[in-house]
Amino acid sequence: MTTTVASAAINGVLQSGCDLAPATQGLIIPILRGTRLVGAEVLAAITRTAKIAIRRVAESDSDLEGAAAGLIRGAIQGANEIGIHTADAAAAAATGALNAVGDVRSSAYQTVLAAVTQTFRGIMLTPNEPAISSN
Repeated sequence: MTTTVASAAINGVLQSGCDLAPATQGLIIPILRGTRLVGAEVLAAITRTAKIAIRRVAESDSDLEGAAAGLIRGAIQGANEIGIHTADAAAAAATGALNAVGDVRSSAYQTVLAAVTQTFRGIMLTPNEPAISSN
């Protein structure tokens, strides 16, 4: 269900030309409210939603930085509303966003990394970067 909702929402935003930061922030919150997930399922839904949204934004060559920051803000706000740890929710959104853009050497990955390593509502994210293979 989250896949369909996230894909449709991002497609609509991209087609309308709306600002991606508030749109992606607003994407996470209803998914968390509406799915009634618990425990690790919540974090998995955040990660999955962020990955879907960022992948679609990257494909359209749109504002990756704004979209990634909006997803993290939405994850934090949604976590506050449903009573889960905000840092875990923010980390889940960052992980999904980074996983969506692939190769750590790509400009898309570096753009998303710069976006997710900001401080959000007092939460400083430091995602683990995968090792770059020399092969």
